[in-house]
Amino acid sequence: GHSPWLTLAWQPGQTLNLLDRSPAGLVGYVLGRGFAGELHGLNHALAQTAQLPARLVGELTWFGVALAAVGALILAARRCWSVLWLTGAGFTAFIGFNLFYAIGDIAVFYIPAYLLACGWVAVTVAWLAEMLARTLAGRGRLARWLPAVVVLVFIALPLLVFVWEAASQSRSQDTDAAERWSALLTADPPSDAV
Repeated sequence: GHSPWLTLAWQPGQTLNLLDRSPAGLVGYVLGRGFAGELHGLNHALAQTAQLPARLVGELTWFGVALAAVGALILAARRCWSVLWLTGAGFTAFIGFNLFYAIGDIAVFYIPAYLLACGWVAVTVAWLAEMLARTLAGRGRLARWLPAVVVLVFIALPLLVFVWEAASQSRSQDTDAAERWSALLTADPPSDAV
């Protein structure tokens, strides 16, 4: 293939500018114009929608997805429209953008949507604690402590999932990239490299 470096007029002491440092260059950088070619059309986005349930379940588990859905329904039932609209629009915008955007490390771009879903899970947990407190009202210590225990259980669940999954997520034995870079960096450069 053709490389612009083959025809670059290079002088000793010349500075290589890799970025356009003008105001227009800054705007282009902030807007991510370098990745504009990774934005795809509707067909690509529709093809990606089939993976959404697996992505959500992979991060939140089926139980977490169900709790998030219940949390959104609780917000609707309580007519918390501004909160539901804000979180729902944010969730939809993040998911929608990611469906059109296709880069290799796209998984990290879903994190804001997962965090919004976790907010809906928190709404469900708060609702469960409220219902338990109302049901047990007037029953002494049990009425005071059991709702707090429910909240603590739901705080402990993600920690347990983390502990269970941590071993399978270990990358300590994944040394392929390091070995390739090491071989590349220790090799003598070709005589015509520069």
